[in-house]
Amino acid sequence: MSFLLLFTLMTAKYPVIFSFLPFLFVPGELIIVAVVTVMSFSLLGRSRISYGYKSVQMLILVQFAIWMGYYIFRQESAYLSQIGTCIFVEIVYLYIVNFTSVRSFVKIYIYIVTAVAVAGMLAFFGVLTNVLHPLFEYQNMDGRTGYFFGLTCTNTYAGNFIRYSGIFDEPGAMANWGMWALLLNKLVLKNKRIELALAISLIFTFSMAYYIQMAFYLLFFHIRSWKQIGIGLTIGGLFVMIANSAKDTEYQIIYDASIARFERNDSGEIKGDTRRQIIQDTKKVFLQAPLIGVGPTRYQQIIDNGTMLEANLFAPLARDGVIGTLGIYLFFIFLLIYGLRHPEYLKYWIILFLGFYQRNAGLSVYYVVLSIVLYAAFLDDYLNSKTSCPNIKPQFNETGRIHSNCCI
Repeated sequence: MSFLLLFTLMTAKYPVIFSFLPFLFVPGELIIVAVVTVMSFSLLGRSRISYGYKSVQMLILVQFAIWMGYYIFRQESAYLSQIGTCIFVEIVYLYIVNFTSVRSFVKIYIYIVTAVAVAGMLAFFGVLTNVLHPLFEYQNMDGRTGYFFGLTCTNTYAGNFIRYSGIFDEPGAMANWGMWALLLNKLVLKNKRIELALAISLIFTFSMAYYIQMAFYLLFFHIRSWKQIGIGLTIGGLFVMIANSAKDTEYQIIYDASIARFERNDSGEIKGDTRRQIIQDTKKVFLQAPLIGVGPTRYQQIIDNGTMLEANLFAPLARDGVIGTLGIYLFFIFLLIYGLRHPEYLKYWIILFLGFYQRNAGLSVYYVVLSIVLYAAFLDDYLNSKTSCPNIKPQFNETGRIHSNCCI
C-alpha cells in the first residue's frame, strides 16, 4: 500500500506523462491531493511519529517561509501552489520515514526507472526494425505531439527512429531522471547489474547532456587505470563508428541524433546545444529584477509572447530572482555544502549540476521529493560509514527506519 501511494504521487503530474494520456480523465492535481490526504490520515493514526533528519525539516521550513514571503509581498496565487508543494513534501517525507524507509523508497524508484529504461531501449530497436508502431498519439504539456508505443512514449518519432522518453515527457527528461537513478544506485544499492542496464539503455535517449554526464560518471567512479581508460575509449569508439556508419543511409537520423549534435553549424555553434539562445533570453529577463525576479505573471506573459525561458538553470532566476532560486535549489545547495565537507560526495553533485545546467529543476513534487531522498541518502551513507561519531547518534533500527532523535 505504501509503495502504491508513493508511486501514484510521483507519477500523477509532470515530468511524468500519465496525466497527458487520453484514457486518464482525473486531473493530476486531484490525484496528488487525494494521495497526500490518505498519507495524512495514516500519520494521524500513529501513536508516535518519527520526524527523520532535523536538517531536512529545517530546509523544508525555510522553503515554506520563502514562498510565504513571496506570496505576502506579491499576492500572486502561483505562490500558493509552491506553498502547497512544501506542505505536501513534508507529509510525504514523514510518510516515508514512518511507513517505509529512504532505502526502500530508493530501491523501488531505481527498479522502476531501470525497467522503464530497458523497455525504452527495446522499443528503440523494435521501431528501428519496423516491428513496433505507435498505438496512439497524445499531446504533451508543451503542445508537441507524443506517441505511445506500449513499451515507451516519445515526442521524437520519424520513420523508423525514436528517441525514447519512457514515462517522461521527453527523452532529455528520461535521461535526466535515469541519471538520478544511476547515482542513487551507486550511493545506496551498489547493484552492478542495474548500473550496467541503466548506463547502456539511456544511451538510446540520444541525450547530449547524458553523454556528458556519463563521461564524468565513468571518470569519477570507474576509471582507475590506463586499461580501463582503453576499454572505455574502445566502447565509445565502437558506438561512434556504428553511429557514423548511418550517415548518408536510410538511417541518417541516427547520425543526426548522435554525432551530428556535437558538430558545429555555420555560425560556429554546436548543433545539439539547443539551450544557448534560451539561456541568453533567460539572462536578459533575470537582469530586469535580479533579487526577486519578474514574478510568475510577468514570466508567463513573456513565454506567451513567444520567448522560450524554460529548460535551463537560469529559469528560476528569471522568475523568482536570487532569493526564490535559493528556495528552489535549497536541497541542491546543501548537497554542495555537504560535498565540500565530505569530498567523496562532491562527485555526485558535479554530475547532477551538469544536468541542471540545461534542465532546471522547478518546484515539482517529483523533484523536491527526490532531492530530499538523495540528501537523506547522503546522510545515511555517511552515518553507516562512521560507526563511531562523537556528535552523531545512530539513525536506524533493525528495520532500516529513522529514529526521531536524528541530530544532523
